Amino acid sequence: MVRKLTADHKILAIVGPHPSSEAEATFPLGNRLKIVQICVASSKPGLSAANRPYAFRNTLTEDKIGDAVVKKFKQRYNIQDAYLGGKRASRRNTSERRANE
Repeated sequence: MVRKLTADHKILAIVGPHPSSEAEATFPLGNRLKIVQICVASSKPGLSAANRPYAFRNTLTEDKIGDAVVKKFKQRYNIQDAYLGGKRASRRNTSERRANE
């Protein structure tokens, strides 16, 4: 699709692809064709940086999103332990949480 758009329509930039798996395939092609791609849903860390100068991302990476979600979930539901991607998230007991609210 990237090749077709650049050849047929003389475009300057593409908003997309959206998932990280698609961006992994299209970002290198976009660089070779010198077409800017702006990804709005890819969250794989390092993906856009590895494909500069024409690849950009407008979303937080998975590590930042996951930490924020776990923190909020623990606060809302008074969870003591949480695991994210096989790693234990930071542990705070109820008295520490209340002291910081």
